[in-house]
Amino acid sequence: MGELYDESAAVRRREERKAASRRGNYLFLALVAVLILAAAGIAAWRKFHDPATAVLNLNTATAVQLETLPGVGPETAHSIIKGRPYQRVEDVKNVKGIGDKTFEKMKPRIKVD
Repeated sequence: MGELYDESAAVRRREERKAASRRGNYLFLALVAVLILAAAGIAAWRKFHDPATAVLNLNTATAVQLETLPGVGPETAHSIIKGRPYQRVEDVKNVKGIGDKTFEKMKPRIKVD
């Protein structure tokens, strides 16, 4: 009878190890899923909060923000600010240094409210 008890105890221990291993696998998979979701969330947040893709209001944007526009440096940013208020985005072409080519590059990133 002692041998049978030892064998059933060994079977129980083996089953407990298998169950613990399965729990560990589930925890690992849950951790991987959380990391993937976090990475996707960060990527989505960056897409909408990236200064290089943000749409700027010409009447309220700061000089630093305006400098993120293609073809706009510090002097042009200050000239844009001096030319406010703008009624239409096309009005920014009246600013020295902003021609048709520069305007076409910046057009997707500017608005006027």
